[in-house]
Amino acid sequence: MDMPALFDYLSTALPKEKVKRDLLVNGSLPLDGLDNFADVVLRSRTELFKWFADKGNDFVKRQLGII
Repeated sequence: MDMPALFDYLSTALPKEKVKRDLLVNGSLPLDGLDNFADVVLRSRTELFKWFADKGNDFVKRQLGII
C-alpha cells in the first residue's frame, strides 16, 4: 500500500464536485447515481480519517495533521 499517497488523499480537502468529476473521468457510472457514489467516497474518507485518529500511532497522526 502506498501510505504517503493515502495520507495525502485523506489530508487534502476534496469537495463533492471534484469527487463526482473524478468518478466520471475514471469510470463509467450511471449519472443518476453519481451523487450517491460521491457520498460513499466522502463517507469512506471520513471513516478512514476517524479510524486513523483513533487507532493510529503518533507518526500516522502527524502525517494527517492530527497532532
